[in-house]
Amino acid sequence: MLVRYFRNPVLLKVVGTVVALSFLLVLVGYRNMVRVVLPVLVVLILFVFVRRYIVGRRNKLTRVEEEYLEKRFYKH
Repeated sequence: MLVRYFRNPVLLKVVGTVVALSFLLVLVGYRNMVRVVLPVLVVLILFVFVRRYIVGRRNKLTRVEEEYLEKRFYKH
């Protein structure tokens, strides 16, 4: 029954984040966690946004490719 819930990738990431943060809280301690985890979290978020931007630019079609698809599928 739990497997059905954890097939949802968003829920899986949320649960994984909560488990990882709770593990780090025990391992590092609360005061040191703010000093350690927040900068790492900021760097990871920036990495994800930059990667998404690069992949998004790479996936855009060129003008020649768009014209080919318009002619191929009669969208003119």
